[in-house]
Amino acid sequence: RGSATDKLTPRVLAFDALTFNPFDLYQLRLASQRDFQYTEVYKAMNIIEKKCWPEYFEHIIDGSKTFDLRIDDFEIAEGDILVLKEWDPKTNKYTGREINKKVGYVGKWKINDLADFWPKEDIEEKGIQVISLKDQ
Repeated sequence: RGSATDKLTPRVLAFDALTFNPFDLYQLRLASQRDFQYTEVYKAMNIIEKKCWPEYFEHIIDGSKTFDLRIDDFEIAEGDILVLKEWDPKTNKYTGREINKKVGYVGKWKINDLADFWPKEDIEEKGIQVISLKDQ
């Protein structure tokens, strides 16, 4: 149970709710009522499911594709969980494979916003690139 000095100083535990299943969270709350004060450091998160074509799904699985480009027709934010379900456009069916990814940075732009950075003619002629950044 600890020493006498431990009982005089309340302990604080910070955690990320994404790492706990509901039972663990329940057990932690029970323990906190008995043993220590706790601080919950998490935000409400959303779970979003999207289709992913096989050639892109493979690159996500092997870790070489660390970004996703989508039409902005749904709400998503840093910390959400994106569930990518492999979809075969040739058969119009899900393959049964899926992967969950925690969302990092989310940038949102309209086509006209891009013209603030580059001339529209260059965008139309050359297109744009999305570049994934990794630690060296």
